[in-house]
Amino acid sequence: MKKKQVKFSPEQLASTTQIARNLSKYFDGALKNPLFIQRGQEIQWVLISLKEYKKIMGNDEKAN
Repeated sequence: MKKKQVKFSPEQLASTTQIARNLSKYFDGALKNPLFIQRGQEIQWVLISLKEYKKIMGNDEKAN
């Protein structure tokens, strides 16, 4: 199976160490754009806002 590529800016990538040291900053940033979190050299998680999550799940009329 071919993997799809995901494009994001450098501001949208953080290590677990960076997250631990600046949690509030990254939470605020994730309200605007998804944050891709890596452990080691591999992306493991994506942090998104509740509004974006609801939109993805098809509940965007309740996102506000």
